[in-house]
Amino acid sequence: MLYNYDQRNLDFLDTVRRIRRRYWESGKTLNNRAIVAEALRQPAPQYYVSPCHICRRLADYTAGRYRPRSQRGIELFEEVLRRYRAIRPDGCPKGAAHYGGFDYVAMEGILLSPASRFFITEEYALRLVTGSARRRQKPRWWLAEYGAPTARRRLARSRSNPAAPAFT
Repeated sequence: MLYNYDQRNLDFLDTVRRIRRRYWESGKTLNNRAIVAEALRQPAPQYYVSPCHICRRLADYTAGRYRPRSQRGIELFEEVLRRYRAIRPDGCPKGAAHYGGFDYVAMEGILLSPASRFFITEEYALRLVTGSARRRQKPRWWLAEYGAPTARRRLARSRSNPAAPAFT
């Protein structure tokens, strides 16, 4: 579960702006796809995952009870697990707050440290850059067909129920 994915998107867009500015100052131009590909290779400021969630999921992942649906999720878990084992090769110390043998405090420190990259797909990143991920989606066809209220219907309802006469 991402916590604060809006912050992740803002940090990614900030990275894209820095890359565009660098190319603009050098007099070069690139298309959006090339800029997004370069921004995805840049390190991220943090992991954007809550420590509670990652501790629970890593316990299930190491036990073989959970497998992320995407390759980026697997890469995220492997990277966090590798960093955790570098800090605590023996596991969780006695008396520490932990989920399934993982130290919460150590995991929180890992998650707030810089990540190797942004763990998002190139398609989603391109949609973020072009703005199509932030635009309002078109209404679904079934809303109009099955009686979704429209401005005309709201106006018609207000005419059918006139207001009380005003006191003068």
